[in-house]
Amino acid sequence: MSITHAESGQIDGGSGHLHDVPATSLPSDHPMMELPFAAEIDGRQYQGAGVSLTGVKLTGLADPNLVGHDRLLRLSFPFEAFQLAIAVEGRITDINPGNGEIEVTFTDPTGPHLPQLRHVLNSYIAGDVVSMGRVLGVALQPNKPSKGGKQAASGGGSTLRTIGNGLLVATATIALIGGAAWLVHDRFFVEHVVAPARVETAGRALTAIDAGQIDYLDTEAAMGEVAFSIRATSGETLSVAMPCDDCTAVSAGPELGATVQAGQPVLQISQADAPLILKVRVEPEQLYSLAEARAIEARFADGTSITTHADEASLSSSAADTSGRPLFIDLVPEASIDAGRAGQLARLTIEHDYPFANGLDGIRDAIATKFASVE
Repeated sequence: MSITHAESGQIDGGSGHLHDVPATSLPSDHPMMELPFAAEIDGRQYQGAGVSLTGVKLTGLADPNLVGHDRLLRLSFPFEAFQLAIAVEGRITDINPGNGEIEVTFTDPTGPHLPQLRHVLNSYIAGDVVSMGRVLGVALQPNKPSKGGKQAASGGGSTLRTIGNGLLVATATIALIGGAAWLVHDRFFVEHVVAPARVETAGRALTAIDAGQIDYLDTEAAMGEVAFSIRATSGETLSVAMPCDDCTAVSAGPELGATVQAGQPVLQISQADAPLILKVRVEPEQLYSLAEARAIEARFADGTSITTHADEASLSSSAADTSGRPLFIDLVPEASIDAGRAGQLARLTIEHDYPFANGLDGIRDAIATKFASVE
C-alpha cells in the first residue's frame, strides 16, 4: 500500500488500518498517520499527533495569534539508535487552546522534504517500520524460502553484505580512534610557536646597549673599529666595536637612522664558513619548553620540514637575562640547510615527550640487557 492516494482517515500504528478521525482543516486526499514524532517551531517543542504528506497535527501550548502565519518546522522521527530530522515549511491553520491541538499545512507539499517523508510513511504503512512506544523500530522480516539455487545465491549475497558492513564499521572505528588520538596528541604533546623562525648564518649578535637612534653603521669595520653608534635618549653617543677581524657582519634588521631598544640585535657577525641555522624570538616563559622539547619541527612556506633543537649555549645565555624582554634563540638543524634558504621564514612546532617515556626506555633497555646476558 502506498500513500500516494488514499481515502480520508487515520492509520492506526498497530494495525495499519484506516479509521475515521474528527474533522480537520488539513487536505483530505492523504491519510493522517499516528506514529511517534516531535516538531519544533520557533524553538518550542510539540508532540506529534498525526502526520501526512500535506501536513501535521501537533499537541502543545501555542500562541493563538500564530494562526495563518508561515513557520519553519523541524520534524524529528526517533528511531532506536538515531533520529531522522526533516525541515519543512508550513502554515499554522488552526489552534485549539481547549485541547492543545495544532494543525499545520505544508506550504509546499512537493518540496525537498517530500522524498524522505514519503519513504518514512510508506515504510510505516508497509510494516517495515513499526511503532515501539515512543520510538520507531525496524521490523524483522522472516526469511522466505526460495527455489533452486536462488536461496544459496541470496545467502551468499547476505554474507558478502555482512562482511562489507563489518569492514565499513571497522574502518570508521579506526578512523575515529585515529582522529581522537591525533587531537589528544596535538592538544597535550604539541606546542605551536607564534613567532616565525628566520634562517641566518650561525654566529652572534651585536646588540644595542641602550635605547636610541642608530647614528653610525659600518658592516665592513675591522677589528677594534666602531661597528655602530647609538645616540641614546640621554643625549650620549654610545659606540660598539667590531670584536673580530676574520668575520662577516650583516645587518640584523635595523638600518642607519632606525630607533632600537636596549638589547635589540643590530649586527649579526659570523665566520666565513659558518653553517645556516634558524633564529626565533620567544618570550622568557617559553625557554623551558624549548629546552625540554623532544624535537622542534620547522616548516617552510613550500611545505618542506626539518627537525631542529635549541642550542644549549643560546638557552643558557638567554636564561641569564632578567630584563623580561623577548629573547632570540638559536635552533640547530639536524641536517644542513641549503644556502638558498638564507633569509626564509619557517613555522615552528615544539613536540614534547610522552608521559613515562623515560621509564619505558629504561624498561626496554633492562629487558634487552637481560636477553643479551641469557644468550
